[in-house]
Amino acid sequence: MAIRNKVENDELVVLDGRRVCYRGRLGGHPVENAVAVPGSRDAIALFKYESGEAPAHFPNLVRVHADGEIQWRARQAICELLVRVPLQDRR
Repeated sequence: MAIRNKVENDELVVLDGRRVCYRGRLGGHPVENAVAVPGSRDAIALFKYESGEAPAHFPNLVRVHADGEIQWRARQAICELLVRVPLQDRR
């Protein structure tokens, strides 16, 4: 069955069928949006940039495995420009 990603209460929820693989805030940050990476069990997640917990500038775009492990973070220079990113899930 395919992995599905959704955001509930600022948390990333990764589902494999009805089984929850991961639920939580990645690195403690509230999640704005998440979409699947085609051909993998990974997702791209965008953190809420304006959250009270966020520092002034931080890498708010990440690639994450289905178990919640962050695999990649956008470089700081890129993140300073990313407040909102329209992510689309192409299925």
